[in-house]
Amino acid sequence: MSHKSDVLDKAKSLIEKIFDLTNELSFTGLAEDDEKEVNAYAALMEERQPLVDELMKLKESIDSEMAASEEFAGIKKTLLELDELDKAHMAYIQTMRETVKDAYKVVKQGQRIHDGYTSLPPGYESQRLDVKQ
Repeated sequence: MSHKSDVLDKAKSLIEKIFDLTNELSFTGLAEDDEKEVNAYAALMEERQPLVDELMKLKESIDSEMAASEEFAGIKKTLLELDELDKAHMAYIQTMRETVKDAYKVVKQGQRIHDGYTSLPPGYESQRLDVKQ
């Protein structure tokens, strides 16, 4: 097996592994699963990173002849599928982020309203000066 074939085989193997890991992640959209799903997404990104780094190193070894091969075309097809999965995951994560951001705004607004209607801060006791001496 030639060096060129080895590089493409390794790249294909890495891409397929990254794709499989990414494809295993699914989101339910249920509020009670939000924390678990965000943690799963973060774990996926962490697990994928070394594979992506290795793939980027291999990319430097791919010349124009290798890039024109049928095997490389298969790798590109898998990359496009992976990109679509990543876009769907990012859209979901962005939606979650916006939901959390909106909930935080409501909490902060509630705190400001509470503070506005509470004359003294919690734990603060009123003190008066005796001016009738």
